Amino acid sequence: MLYLFYGEDDFSLGQAVQELQESMGPAEVAGLSTTRLAAQGLTLESLTGYCDVVPFLTEGRLVLVEGLLSLFEGRRVGRRGRSAPTPAP
Repeated sequence: MLYLFYGEDDFSLGQAVQELQESMGPAEVAGLSTTRLAAQGLTLESLTGYCDVVPFLTEGRLVLVEGLLSLFEGRRVGRRGRSAPTPAP
């Protein structure tokens, strides 16, 4: 399952992530199946690797990628999936 949290309200974003972590079970156990990553420098191959790790003592894994959408700011995707420059106003 994929969740996408975004917006300018950092407090509410943090609360939503915390609730998701708490739904995994006790913090000590959920922490073993949680990975936080920075989007800067992250490759699809390494992200896939983190997501493929078998969860430990929980039903699933939680992989948090912080700042992913900021990598795409100012760009738009063209018809064939390639990045295209944003038109000038």
